[in-house]
Formats: sequence, structure tokens, C-alpha cells
Amino acid sequence: MKTNLTIRVDKNDKEIAAAILKHLGLDLSSAINMYLRQIIMKGGIPFMIELEMNEETKQACEDAEKGTNLSKPYKSFKELMKDIDEGKDIFND
Repeated sequence: MKTNLTIRVDKNDKEIAAAILKHLGLDLSSAINMYLRQIIMKGGIPFMIELEMNEETKQACEDAEKGTNLSKPYKSFKELMKDIDEGKDIFND
């Protein structure tokens, strides 16, 4: 039994993905069906989802965990991230 799936995606992303899939001999519908089957087979997202951090970001995270090189001490990484999200300068000048 088949059903319809309606999703909203960025127009440019859709066009680029469709062009790539065409070169692979696939259409969007086939690719989405493959993705859904992989989710079922793997019991989750079939690839790693992670943030890629540059060295400066890695160092800032380490500093935050240690409580060093900050404009004030933070009780948690979450508290630091809140200040970053609010645009506060967290580094000593």
C-alpha cells in the first residue's frame, strides 16, 4: 500500500539534490524511499549527525568546560551557550 508524503524544503536545495540524483539514475521519490528504508533497517538516522568545529571553537569549548579564559565564571556549558546566543562577549579582552 502506498501513501503520499508532503514535505516543505528549500527550493534551491531540492533543485540541486534532484540534479545530483538524476546523475545517479534516481529521482527524489526513490531517494526518499531509500532513506526511509535505511531508517527502518538501522533503527535511526543512517548517518552521523555532528557539528564540525574549527580549532578556535574547540578551544573555546575546552576553556568553557575548565572555566578558563572567560569574562566570568560559568557554572555550566549551557550557561555559557546562553550568553553566546544572547551575543555577549565571553572572552577576556
